[in-house]
Amino acid sequence: MKRTLIEIYALVVCFFSVACLVIVMGISLWDVVQIFSPKFTIDSRTYQTHLNNESYKRRHCFDCKAKLDQEKTLDEQELTLARDKSWKENLEIEKRSAAQSLVRNIIIIFLDILLFSIHWYLIKKSGEESS
Repeated sequence: MKRTLIEIYALVVCFFSVACLVIVMGISLWDVVQIFSPKFTIDSRTYQTHLNNESYKRRHCFDCKAKLDQEKTLDEQELTLARDKSWKENLEIEKRSAAQSLVRNIIIIFLDILLFSIHWYLIKKSGEESS
């Protein structure tokens, strides 16, 4: 069975679009996990610094040194409230970042399916003409 140059081109594009689709779907699945379970997917450093008040006091933040100095004067209850507030903010950031990534990946999946479909049609059309 002799293949034309158009068929070879279309098959190569289809192969790479399927490979891209598999990778993007895996990333999208991780984004869904991040949206529904941000406590599981949040980075280790953020998780460790929010475990208790002592680790929260010892965290390093070069951009917010004044805030860290101010927090050293807080009592345990105020520090716990500040830590809980920071933890909730970090979880919201994790969810938002995952949602943005998921939307971006859905766009890529849509374009990938479109690219695959066009080239699959080219393969079919070229195969019918050569028969």
